[in-house]
Amino acid sequence: MADVLEHGSLPVPKHLRAATGRQKRDTGDGSGYRNPHEFEGDDLAQQYLPDKLHELGRRYYFPSDQGQEAGLAARMEARLEARQEKARRKSTRTGPPAMSGMSDGMKASTEARSALAQTQRRDAED
Repeated sequence: MADVLEHGSLPVPKHLRAATGRQKRDTGDGSGYRNPHEFEGDDLAQQYLPDKLHELGRRYYFPSDQGQEAGLAARMEARLEARQEKARRKSTRTGPPAMSGMSDGMKASTEARSALAQTQRRDAED
């Protein structure tokens, strides 16, 4: 709360602001936004705090050693250690997509309705 009272509202880092056609994406040098889910471990070192607070080295959550927070503290420590290594992009997947598209399900549904309609027409003719 002290930082809010002292510094007021601070701007969001540029790479986290809403993307526009002019905004740079990841250029490889870390100057643009990097989607953590495109990297091994789904995590990488990236600035999320406003510049002023980042320069001051602020951190606002410190898990206790009680209950589930102890496990959370261990995971946070492991992530900090992993961030010291160079971030590696996930390998490009080959083969069928992980999930079928919405159109695949709709196509099956449409085909089933069409088959039912044909059956009903034949039954009505008999």
